[in-house]
Amino acid sequence: MVVLQECSGECPTLHFAFAVDDGDLESAARALGERGISTQGPIFHDWIPGKSLYFRDPDGHDLELFAQATRM
Repeated sequence: MVVLQECSGECPTLHFAFAVDDGDLESAARALGERGISTQGPIFHDWIPGKSLYFRDPDGHDLELFAQATRM
């Protein structure tokens, strides 16, 4: 996923993003928290629409798991 941001916001501007299913995003948030890994989110983005979970890997890289909102 490539996102071009014109302004800074609450999310890291340089990071790797991976698309996941919504259920996987929620289970990843739980699993990371159980292992003591600090996360930000899930955060809902109106402009995509979808939600993201942000965290850092052991080497300090900023990562994002993104689940696109399902259309009704």
